[in-house]
Amino acid sequence: MEIYYGGRGNGKTIKAIKLSVEKQMPIVCWSYEHKKQIEQTAREIDVKRIMPEPILATEVRKKVIGNRRGLIVDDLEILLRRILDDNVYYATMEDCNCMYLKWWEEWYIVKEKIADEVILTPMYKGEVYKYHECSNCKKEIYLEEDIFQPFHFEGNIKYCPFCGKEVIRYAKPKFIEEINWNWLDEYESVVEKMYRELEYIIYCKLDKEQIDKLEEKSARGMEYFGQDRWSFPYSKGTICDIIHRITRTKVHYTEKRKLEKEFGGILSGRK
Repeated sequence: MEIYYGGRGNGKTIKAIKLSVEKQMPIVCWSYEHKKQIEQTAREIDVKRIMPEPILATEVRKKVIGNRRGLIVDDLEILLRRILDDNVYYATMEDCNCMYLKWWEEWYIVKEKIADEVILTPMYKGEVYKYHECSNCKKEIYLEEDIFQPFHFEGNIKYCPFCGKEVIRYAKPKFIEEINWNWLDEYESVVEKMYRELEYIIYCKLDKEQIDKLEEKSARGMEYFGQDRWSFPYSKGTICDIIHRITRTKVHYTEKRKLEKEFGGILSGRK
């Protein structure tokens, strides 16, 4: 672990922002106001567009980790005080590299570094990928979406082919036209009642082509919403995960008969 220290106004937050941009790690904040302060500072030095979104300490576990590379903490002593409800005067750790900060050095290093860096943002029209947009020149760059992971791209481009600036990262998708998730409503109401009823609807009421389409839709939903399996009622991402697991499971015809026997008469009676 590396610790950067200095007095008030010595560039500690600037250093945290610089590391966040370089390492593509989010900054952990101890309050909503702290988060807004960091975002404002990043905006002032023109790095807000290429910095990962800061995370509240209370939301670190709730966020989808995905390919997250680690975390950066700004004002560690305040965060520890918030967690422990007391001041921490002494601490031990296995390894630590402490460095004193000079604010003017950090400010100009950050400004110089970002001058030649851009991010690419995938643009979608509904569920259909259209192109990537460069944060600098705003040109349209066409890449190929990963067929196994919706909203993911290989990211082989290291420089923008139009303005020539280095691509530092790929942003989250933006939508020219939002995806229609209305199809999820009927499954959401069933999941809350009974898991096996959902199996019956998918295995016994849908043909193979419909199940394949539902598998593809639910995969997109998992990537779009993320997952929180401990939430109740279930989040949309978790419901998509449940649907996806059901659509990918091969079921013997004897199990289908059991489901028909269990729910066929009941559901037809509801109508």
